[in-house]
Amino acid sequence: MAAGWTFEDLMFTTLFFLAVWVGGKLFGLTGGTPLVGEIVVGMIMGPNVLDVVPFPDAVTLLGEIGLCVLICEAGLEVDLDMLKLVGFMGVTVAVVGSILPLAMGFGVAIAFGYDTVAALAAGASLAPTSMGIAINVLKTGKVLNTPTGQLIIAAAIVDDVIALVLLSELRAIADPSPAAIIIPIVSAVLYLGFGTLFATTVMPRVLPRISPHIPEDLRGNIFLGACLTLGLALMIACDYSKASYLLGAFLGGLSFCTSHECEVAWEKQVKRILYFLLHIFFAATIGFPIPVQDFWNWSTIARTAAFTCCMSGKWLTGLFGRPLSVTNFWTIGFAMSAWGEFAFLIASESYYVGTLTKDEYTPLAFAILLSAIISPFCLKFTLEYRNRQAKKEMEAGVTMARKHRKSLTVASVSDLSVAKNSSTVYYKIHAYAKSEWGMIARLFETAEELELNILETRVRAVRHGQALQVIYLSDRTMNLPFVCESGTPEAERMERRVRQIHDGYYDTLSGPGLDELIVVRWRPQEMGDNNSLELALLKDIEGYQKRLEVDTDHTQILARTSHSKPASDVGHEVEEDDNMVVEGYQTRRNRFEALYFDNTDLDWLLEKPEVEEQLPRKSILSVISGVRASLTGPPTELQESEMEMGVKGQ
Repeated sequence: MAAGWTFEDLMFTTLFFLAVWVGGKLFGLTGGTPLVGEIVVGMIMGPNVLDVVPFPDAVTLLGEIGLCVLICEAGLEVDLDMLKLVGFMGVTVAVVGSILPLAMGFGVAIAFGYDTVAALAAGASLAPTSMGIAINVLKTGKVLNTPTGQLIIAAAIVDDVIALVLLSELRAIADPSPAAIIIPIVSAVLYLGFGTLFATTVMPRVLPRISPHIPEDLRGNIFLGACLTLGLALMIACDYSKASYLLGAFLGGLSFCTSHECEVAWEKQVKRILYFLLHIFFAATIGFPIPVQDFWNWSTIARTAAFTCCMSGKWLTGLFGRPLSVTNFWTIGFAMSAWGEFAFLIASESYYVGTLTKDEYTPLAFAILLSAIISPFCLKFTLEYRNRQAKKEMEAGVTMARKHRKSLTVASVSDLSVAKNSSTVYYKIHAYAKSEWGMIARLFETAEELELNILETRVRAVRHGQALQVIYLSDRTMNLPFVCESGTPEAERMERRVRQIHDGYYDTLSGPGLDELIVVRWRPQEMGDNNSLELALLKDIEGYQKRLEVDTDHTQILARTSHSKPASDVGHEVEEDDNMVVEGYQTRRNRFEALYFDNTDLDWLLEKPEVEEQLPRKSILSVISGVRASLTGPPTELQESEMEMGVKGQ
């Protein structure tokens, strides 16, 4: 045809796109990462095997455009508040997770006879972590928003930046000279430094000022257009200054990472296009150059196995998990060891510029492909094991709580002997404080100092630089009855312990940014019948955030108590009746209050035994459901509705 293509070209191109989509979906159904299926389709249908895809260079270029858009999105989705909460730990994990596999890969390459330049390229290919693979598995395992998940994502973001700097050096080491090596590094560091400063200090001030002058229905599109335009301009500037043009795409997105309107517009208008382009990137840009026919010899297999073992360098990043446990170690290690888009990119770029020969590139590409298969499966298994252990750990407490609950349905309310069997004591902490650098690490350190085990926790950055913290803990130092009678030694121990925990976390979080801190005893039955602490915590923090969004000025107190005293008086002059036991303390807007468990609330259970299973949603633990002892009146409709939603501990 006059256009330079035939119907057969159109047909085979369409079949290729369809096969890529099907291959990704089929591999995804096995529990693996879809990109592996897409790469396999590209290897088979590409130039090295069937060679049925017309205009492979054009298809590869299309995939490269998808990569640029992906990197721009990576910058746009950077959560500055989350990076601040994680602190230097994220940087440390990223640096260690890059240097160790780079050094190991370099050593393996030298051992197999690679020259120094090729060995450096091989090591650099094993340095990056696939954020996309890690996010998908962590999200499926419901730990993406945990401190461990946030640490992994923060480290992956920094890891991407390191990979962009390494990319800037690839062309330089192909024809090394002092100027060729120094200029890309200096250029990349300068762009990264000034670009990050611009994105984090200038744009957060400029965007809110110009937003009111733009019609609301056009604001998102205008910001999106500005983001893409700035990204393209920075790509050109970076390329001319010998840095990687992908660094420019990243900085373009980073400049608008504080714009919610831009993010929404991106989701609506760019996301689906990006998904299509990424399928092509993995199948064509990555899959086409892999010479699968050259894999089947012992030399290639041995080198592939050796390069694959370099994943162990990534595993050691698990040592930075907090608290350090077997599951946290392997969760971080396996998440960081998944080589993906950047690893393939560095390896293929090294091949294209001649730094790696075809024989040197083949085992490296297969090692990266194997890691994209092995690491997600291992991470998924670890998360499943973690969730099973967490559920098993809580079942004993839930069983005990339900036994007490059923006993209380037939016992006299005044007779608490049925609840005197000692069991593990659990606590729940709600805090609303200013985001501080490295806050998450300090929360774990405080728990260790207080001899507490953190069962689950969420730290969520919200508006105005503030952060929500919801923490569930168990006590390593004592067991207490399910219900403590007022005036008993057990009740006094409970009061001293919750005061100690409150004071410990107050010291950790104190400052002008601390708006609220609540520490209460918590019973495992509060999880509900599914025994899922993760689901209970998720509902808890969602409800807590909704309450704070309504109570913007923190002036609305959902339940009032007449038993509050200044901090110096609490525990000394508070007048208690026989049914009142201190099981919590709160600091709210610099006002210190004791929180009580009221035994008389058990009347509710005896009146409505048919809804026994709803007990965790009601008021056996009045302090946890937000209704403090000695209420001045019955709960309002708002309080009742929030109790039903599981908004506890307010």
